Amino acid sequence: MPVEEPIETVTPLSQHDRGETYLTPAAPLSVMPEHDEGARRSRYRKRWIVASLLAAGLTLGLIFGLPSAIYAWNHVSTDDATANSHVTYVSSRVSGLAEDVLVDDDQYVEAGTQIIRIDRMPSSSATPS
Repeated sequence: MPVEEPIETVTPLSQHDRGETYLTPAAPLSVMPEHDEGARRSRYRKRWIVASLLAAGLTLGLIFGLPSAIYAWNHVSTDDATANSHVTYVSSRVSGLAEDVLVDDDQYVEAGTQIIRIDRMPSSSATPS
């Protein structure tokens, strides 16, 4: 194993030094890494593979995840909820059984529109005694 020569420097180590010549020992070869070109290529190849996989994952996440995220941000959904709405209760001024309902649920009707047909025969006379 070759012996390393100390490196001479004339720059002071701090502002309190007077500019004397200092000897700085070189690092021993046992702790210095060897420059292996194959290991360097392998390290760069691993970095490129990891970066490519991350870029592909990010791209797929944006393609498939972003539309559903935008939909979820702009739409409200629930499994069991109540909605605030305007409800109008209808009460009749005549008695009898409903024979037919002439409108559907949530259908808009104008004032005065017939919404139910009442049975003309009273319920007591419709059942045989």
